[in-house]
Amino acid sequence: MAIYAFDKIIKNKFKTINNKFISYYEYKKKCIEKVYLLSKLYFTGISENYIKTLLSNNKIKILFVTIGQKFNPNDIVSIIIYHKTISNNIIKYYILCFGIHKKFRKYGYGKFSLDEFVEWIKINDKSNKQKNILLKSVESSLIFYKTYGFVKSDLIQNKLFFKYEPNDELKNNLDKILEFKIN
Repeated sequence: MAIYAFDKIIKNKFKTINNKFISYYEYKKKCIEKVYLLSKLYFTGISENYIKTLLSNNKIKILFVTIGQKFNPNDIVSIIIYHKTISNNIIKYYILCFGIHKKFRKYGYGKFSLDEFVEWIKINDKSNKQKNILLKSVESSLIFYKTYGFVKSDLIQNKLFFKYEPNDELKNNLDKILEFKIN
């Protein structure tokens, strides 16, 4: 399995096209529209409006976990949409969406994808600061995350969630705000 960053993929592809007719911004927007279309295969139980809102935000990052060692859209097992924040003593990776392709569910690819994400963070973030992954789980995934090692976290300490989710939704799901510390 391998992880590919959306931004790197489109930057490399943009270099190879005849970019006299389209700006990088327009090209990226078209590619994000393709990700949105793909998202229906990966994110179930998550509002389409929520996905659209996430994908329209320039601060989010998208990762593709694939079964191949070369990027091929047909080999994408999972998609991770996250937002990274850095403070004095901690780096937080807020997973805003994590989805496994429908055909790969119930075969352990969720765990493999999270394992890859944790390793990707360790390799790409050489800081000595504590690194944590945070997320708000959907009900159907709560046991999976807790089994993986996520623990309940404090919403007030993780205010970025308020930027993406309605206050009532967060306050009614405090038990689903989870954190995983990377060692």
